[in-house]
Amino acid sequence: MSQITALSAAKGGVGVSQLTANLGAALSKLERRTLLVDAHFGARTLDLFTGLSTRVFYHAGDVLNGRASLEDALLPVDGFSGLYLLPAGLRKEDAENLADGLLPLCERSFDQILIDLPLQPLTWQKSLLARCSDIVLVTTPEQASVRRTDSLRTVLEAEGVRPQMIVNMIRPRLIKKGLLPDAWEATETLPMQVLARIPSRRAVLIAGERGELLAGSASDYGLATMNAARRLLGEEVPYAV
Repeated sequence: MSQITALSAAKGGVGVSQLTANLGAALSKLERRTLLVDAHFGARTLDLFTGLSTRVFYHAGDVLNGRASLEDALLPVDGFSGLYLLPAGLRKEDAENLADGLLPLCERSFDQILIDLPLQPLTWQKSLLARCSDIVLVTTPEQASVRRTDSLRTVLEAEGVRPQMIVNMIRPRLIKKGLLPDAWEATETLPMQVLARIPSRRAVLIAGERGELLAGSASDYGLATMNAARRLLGEEVPYAV
């Protein structure tokens, strides 16, 4: 049975798609056969962060509508054995069938399924969330992101969902200078388990633009995403940031 994890955010621009791609790469490094599912139907992005944008031919919408098999639509991610991408379809209305029409097929072939999920508004996503083992909300330490994440947490908990949290795009140098809030202090009031705290560097931005994955690299970002993957699998790992 697959471990299905949905990652999303209450606010745009917090790096969910790039983080999802790197977390999947980290899981594959831990010898877990992993599928990245782009649920942003009509506005896919995971193909950009995995360097696969020029190789997309079939997508999730084609599978749902019988124009292609799941195997036809899956794209292997270069350099990461056992890591695959299922690109989002072009029609937003197809997303409503993702939970019941597509995930059962994916579960047969993968240990881990990571879904890059738009959570606002909560309509068709309810059936999808019900199939997930874990829901992870991605935030940054900035006040606006923290506040909106807490509001979304309240909405999810009212639906019976208890999310975890990843604090992303932490800028250690600016924090040391007192120009940005400390990641611990900014998020300590949020009643959610912290799955990871991920630093941001110039190299992370460049890698994203180039479609390169940093999981498993010697950088602090690579280490943090590997540790996040281990925690997702139930290991106890100390925080580096």
